[in-house]
Amino acid sequence: MGCCSSKQQFAGQGQRLGSAGDAPTTKTTTTAAKYEDNPKPKYNQNLTDEERENIRRERAAAAEARAKQNQIGKPQKKKKANSNAPLVGPNSKNTMSWQV
Repeated sequence: MGCCSSKQQFAGQGQRLGSAGDAPTTKTTTTAAKYEDNPKPKYNQNLTDEERENIRRERAAAAEARAKQNQIGKPQKKKKANSNAPLVGPNSKNTMSWQV
C-alpha cells in the first residue's frame, strides 16, 4: 500500500495530516462566538440629531489629525524631466572602451 492510504494508522510523532473522511481534531470557533465578548454599543436617547452630528464631526476631525500626525516625512515631489539631455541608461554606453 502507498503512504496515502487512509486505512493505515499513523505511528509517528506529531499530528497526521487528515483526509476528507477524518473528523477535525481542532475546535473551530464560529464568527458569532468571536464577537460575543465585544461590548454592546452605547446609545444615548437624550442626544438630539444635531448633537450626534457634532460628535461625529469632532471625531472625524480628530481621526484626520491623527492620520496627518502619523505620516512619515513630507510627500516626495516628482523630479522634473530635463528634455535637453539625451536618454542615458545602463545599455546606452559601449561595453568595451578603447584606449589610444
